[in-house]
Amino acid sequence: MTQRWKRSLLTALRWAAMMTALAAAALYLLASWQPASYRPPQLTQSQQEAWAKHFVRASQEFSNKGQWTEPYTWVLREEDLNHYLASIDEIVFLQAGRKRGEVDKVLDTAGLTGPVVNLRDDGLTIMLKSNEYGKVLSADLELRMTDDGHLRVVLTDTRIGLLPVPRLAVRSRLRQFKAALKKRLDRLARAPKPELRGSRRGIIMLKLIQVEELMASLILAIDEEPLPVHYIRIFGDRRVRLRDIIIEPGQLTLDLVPVLRGKDKDEEKDDD
Repeated sequence: MTQRWKRSLLTALRWAAMMTALAAAALYLLASWQPASYRPPQLTQSQQEAWAKHFVRASQEFSNKGQWTEPYTWVLREEDLNHYLASIDEIVFLQAGRKRGEVDKVLDTAGLTGPVVNLRDDGLTIMLKSNEYGKVLSADLELRMTDDGHLRVVLTDTRIGLLPVPRLAVRSRLRQFKAALKKRLDRLARAPKPELRGSRRGIIMLKLIQVEELMASLILAIDEEPLPVHYIRIFGDRRVRLRDIIIEPGQLTLDLVPVLRGKDKDEEKDDD
């Protein structure tokens, strides 16, 4: 091997090492980028308790409107949603038998913290931070109403910072999460329902359980068959039907129709 050939080989190896290092640095910077919209509210314990009460009042108002006979809209602001997420542990704690710190423990076990939702045109982004690496994980979702009135939830993109995550890896973790969630729903289904007669706390607990079941159903519907939303239970045998969902920057609007007591979906009151 000639000296010139050796020098050329060494030069090529140096260039290859340098390019590899630059590529690794670029990937690290992409993964380390933090979205401007990732701003989890920093709440004190008393503020979390206040937002948990705010959530209960809002859910009661939603249920009350559902007992009307006329179609109505329900608007959820991004700011309120993120304060609810920051107070989710206190919201769950309002249910009898639940412990304070339960949700935080689940997130910590998954190595995640600080859930945030960002509402944008026709979709939303859910963001969490990795405890181990300090990187922000993002998942873009689209919610679409089908022609036959079902809700389709589609996972369109996932990222670590700005770095795309392979869909195969995401779907594998999502399947694991759904399996754990189904077990939780099975336990809820078997658990005795709160005594409602003369019990305001029992009514609050039932509504919280119903919200938890609804949110779980939405997660389970990601990249699955469209979710039937003809009957969204609000209280007892009271139902509302979701006609449309409109997502725009900063807010989510639900277009709802109360279902008359004892009527089939074909006999629902509608203003069409």
